[in-house]
Amino acid sequence: MDFLRKLLVLFIILITSYILYRAYKKRQKLLAGDMSEGFLGFGDLSDRELNGIRARAIPNTSITGISNTITKIPLCQYVIKSSYNTACSGNYFTTGAIEYVLSRGCRWLDFEVFYNAKRQDIFVSKTTDPSFNVSPKNSLSFMDAMSTVITYGTSSFVTNPTDPLFIQIRPKSFNANAYSMISATILSTFGNKLYGIFDNENKYIPTVIDPLTTPLFDLKNRIIIVLDVSPIKNMDSIAYSCTGANCNIFNIANITVGQTGRISKANYATKIKSPHVPYDVDFTQTVDLSKNPVVVDPPITTIKTYQQVVPDDDTRGNINTYLMIFYYGIQLTPGLFYYNDEELYNYEVLFENRRTAFLPLGFANQYIGTTSQFN
Repeated sequence: MDFLRKLLVLFIILITSYILYRAYKKRQKLLAGDMSEGFLGFGDLSDRELNGIRARAIPNTSITGISNTITKIPLCQYVIKSSYNTACSGNYFTTGAIEYVLSRGCRWLDFEVFYNAKRQDIFVSKTTDPSFNVSPKNSLSFMDAMSTVITYGTSSFVTNPTDPLFIQIRPKSFNANAYSMISATILSTFGNKLYGIFDNENKYIPTVIDPLTTPLFDLKNRIIIVLDVSPIKNMDSIAYSCTGANCNIFNIANITVGQTGRISKANYATKIKSPHVPYDVDFTQTVDLSKNPVVVDPPITTIKTYQQVVPDDDTRGNINTYLMIFYYGIQLTPGLFYYNDEELYNYEVLFENRRTAFLPLGFANQYIGTTSQFN
């Protein structure tokens, strides 16, 4: 009995010491202004928040990898299942949120990236403050975010691991170090999975994407880097001030968004006020056999632009993607997957209808025009 009592006392001492040590480390992080994931013991709260999202979502996705029979047309002819602020679960930023979005079949991910001068590191968070003061309750290491993307996004964890995976980066920093660190992290994390080549001197050369001509087939099994230049007008001059090979994020991006980029960008409130130009859909390339539809080639639309429309404010919920697609031919209407409202439900159902994350715009137009949620 004495031995058991001593063993129990020892166990209690060890547990108490561990708890005190954890409390001490958290206090040290607080005093240092640390904003890493789970700081201040928010881990349990962030888990609870994410579990709430899962509980309110539609059942497990039926999305599968895109069939080669519908990958021959240019990228601009597809609506892509995408997310906005991918690492966010509402109040917190976690790797679990990224895993969840990937599990829903999304293949266009989005990350707002900031530079912490005190820690000399980059992290994922969000803000609407023009001075880039971060407002959420925590943030996530950019390295951890990218590691999660490669680990889960290209594995059997998802149902469509061979689909192209687009990583949209929205840097919000005036510090050149941020851009070189983003570049270094991307190259070290994704390596040969990137849509480009490494030359004999190990310099990375991305393959530039033109949405009007690049066929989706070329992008399978690849990770595509998308750089959103809209947050900062002179972003290119800041990024180009770095020195060394592969240090400039502009030189490793496959495609740019905003300003003079290949993809135009607008918020929902602005887009909804603009006149829409009707577009046509040509279904003559499809073959429909009774009771067993066979698609030889997907329909082609007359859309000649590539556009992204984003939510005005993440506190207002998701945008009406059906309206954006049907009237404006918008290919990218990223969802707030931490905001389970009717619009997100409709958005998911759109892709579930064809069981793909890359839905030909013509099929999307056809489905929306007949669905009761739209009419």
